[in-house]
Amino acid sequence: MNAFNLIGESRARVAAIRPLLYVFRATGVIAALLVPIAASPADSQAATNALWNGTDSDGRVGFWLYPVSGECPGLRLKARPLVFALRRRSGTEFAVSDLEYCFQLPERASSPLVQCRTGGGQLFFDAETRRYSGRYSFQMTDGTRREGAFVAQYCPKSATIFGL
Repeated sequence: MNAFNLIGESRARVAAIRPLLYVFRATGVIAALLVPIAASPADSQAATNALWNGTDSDGRVGFWLYPVSGECPGLRLKARPLVFALRRRSGTEFAVSDLEYCFQLPERASSPLVQCRTGGGQLFFDAETRRYSGRYSFQMTDGTRREGAFVAQYCPKSATIFGL
C-alpha cells in the first residue's frame, strides 16, 4: 500500500499531478540550494547597512557595506566598510573577478587594505526605492571570510553629515 492510498487519494488525481511532482522534485533541490544565497526585492525593506553611488558615465556602481545599520550620510562614520565596485547590474550573480576593486578598509589608516581573494554574491536593484539588496561572501587575503546580506541606500559622494 502506498502513501496516496493511505490518505485516500484516487489514482486519477495522482496521475493528474504526477508531472508536477516531478517538476517540483527536480527544481526543488535547485531552489533549496539557491535560497541561502539569493536576495529578493523584499530584502530592500530590511534595515539599511550599506551605501551606494554610481555617478560614473561608464556605469560603475560603488558599494560600502557596514557591520551596522544606519542612513546616509551618518552611516559613513559608524564603522569601517567592506568596499567594492562593479558595472551596473541587477538580479545577477557576480564573482570577485567581475569587480573593479574589493577590499576591507582597515581600522587604522596606517594598516594595509585587506583585499577580497575569492567569492562573490548576488545583486538586485529596486527602482522604486532606489536601493540595492543582495548577499555576498568573500574570502579575504588575510584568511578571514566576510559574508552576509545588505540593503544599500543611494548616497552621493558629496553627502556629508552636516548637509553641506
